[in-house]
Amino acid sequence: MSFVGEIKRRKVFQVAVVYLVVAWLLVQIVATVEEPLSLPDWFDTAVIVLLAVGFPVSLVIGWAFDLTLHGMVRTSTEDEHESQPTDIEVASSSSRADVQGKVLTNSVAVLPLENLSPNPDDAYFAAGVHEEILNYLTKIKDLSVIARTSVKRYAGTDKSIAEIAAELGVGAIMEGSVRYAGDRVRVTTQLIDAATETHLWSEVYERELADVFAIQADIAAKIAVALEAEFSGAEKESIETLPTTESSGAHALYLKSLALFAQDDTALVGTAPPSRRATIQTLLSQSIDLDPEFAFPYALKAVLFAVSRIFDPIKEEDWLERCVELDETVRINAEKALALNQSIGLPHFALALNHEFNWRRSQAEEAYEQALKLMPNDSQVLSHYGSFKWLTGDFSQSIFLAKKAVALDPGNSYAHLFHAIALQAAGDHRAAADTFEAIGKTNPGAALPYLHRTTSLIALGEKDRAVEGLRICEELLPEDAIPAIHFNLAYLFALFGRREDAERIIAKFDTLIGDRYVDPAAWVWRHLAAGDTEQALHSLRRAVEEPEYRHELYVHGFLKHNSSADPVLDQPEFVELISKLGFNE
Repeated sequence: MSFVGEIKRRKVFQVAVVYLVVAWLLVQIVATVEEPLSLPDWFDTAVIVLLAVGFPVSLVIGWAFDLTLHGMVRTSTEDEHESQPTDIEVASSSSRADVQGKVLTNSVAVLPLENLSPNPDDAYFAAGVHEEILNYLTKIKDLSVIARTSVKRYAGTDKSIAEIAAELGVGAIMEGSVRYAGDRVRVTTQLIDAATETHLWSEVYERELADVFAIQADIAAKIAVALEAEFSGAEKESIETLPTTESSGAHALYLKSLALFAQDDTALVGTAPPSRRATIQTLLSQSIDLDPEFAFPYALKAVLFAVSRIFDPIKEEDWLERCVELDETVRINAEKALALNQSIGLPHFALALNHEFNWRRSQAEEAYEQALKLMPNDSQVLSHYGSFKWLTGDFSQSIFLAKKAVALDPGNSYAHLFHAIALQAAGDHRAAADTFEAIGKTNPGAALPYLHRTTSLIALGEKDRAVEGLRICEELLPEDAIPAIHFNLAYLFALFGRREDAERIIAKFDTLIGDRYVDPAAWVWRHLAAGDTEQALHSLRRAVEEPEYRHELYVHGFLKHNSSADPVLDQPEFVELISKLGFNE
């Protein structure tokens, strides 16, 4: 950033103008009262001198501090404003635990919009509009926007604005309602300062359905202005570049798919049933059929197709052909979305996932950076980019990205899960174990925290708690979860000498797996669980020598880091092969 640009960012010009106006008023007041009050001749000169001396002081203060709704705070440096720290200790200071009870800078939580539509079947419309407003807000880097998964629990809540804001660590709350009937839509909004519970801004929009995109963009822009957030030229252009569709039916179908996608936080992880992604894909295809020039359905289709490659079952004989097909399908849909609207970040996120799942490191990183540039406050992008950094061994950046995701989405158990895994990889096992524990308490139905915390409990010498957690995991784990999770569970039981438990899980899952494709690296866990070291070594060799069959990224990551401190994996033959796992670029 240029020096003039930095002066503008720090609002030094505004400080100078305000100071000069106030100084001029003081001089006028002194000149007026000097004679009636019989002030000495030198008094007005002294006032002018003091004001002249104070002018550079005010500029220095204006450079160093910002006056915000929450008081005077130190202005971030250019590096702090534009870059991300890479040191683990710096990254750690931004954790959710550290900011608990404090207010995030320029922060807002948009509560679920009340559905006032006369037809109960149109409830999806309010959910879709809510999601789209959040998507617009995540484009503004200078805002801290709480994600949808963390605000959904406040739908219809009796809690006060102050209570909600304190729980989420935000300075402002937006609430409102949506009424959709025929081709008309009415959206009411109000932005409330959490500290004083006074209105910062409110608006009622009553428009044609075709104007709903403009409504959403206007709401996002006015929230940013009310919170005194900085806009870059690119961010302003991104918000003002509205998606278009001539078909109200296409828009309605897209909003239905978006509401279903936003239903919970599992759409992009392995515990979501494939049937749910298939239902969303059907709605998106129907939307595109009605309007082939509508960009957003293509973008969301690309994301779901990318996720299908790693989480949806594929027959072993179809594996290679299906991977090539999905790779091409993601690319086509993402590129089509970008050709129609270059301001949206979702296609870049889809490409990032697709490159990552196909082991293309440099392309994945480039796409993640572009997605983050367009959606700097999207917790899903932050979480997945953080897990990608974990896979590449960049634990400091992994922790930083994961912590930011947690701060923006404190109610998302998967954001906390990625954060805990990053802490674990960096060797902070106490913090990792505590985070896994907290996830289990707030989301008692989640199986993965009990599975993954085992590594940290091993490091901490808490074997009994680890075994207890594995038993809980087995009870909670869905049968249609990806095979690697079941094999990992059996492997960890065997690592603790619980052979009977390991064999029970293997026998059960061998009957379920059928002809479903499983990564050779996942078979390493299965064979080690059965005590067959030679077969484990054979599968590991295949995972290394036949990269086109790689599938389970996280298995490769856990094996590469030997997260469970398995002495077998420290044997020379295993060490040599494991060193060749992962991204080779």
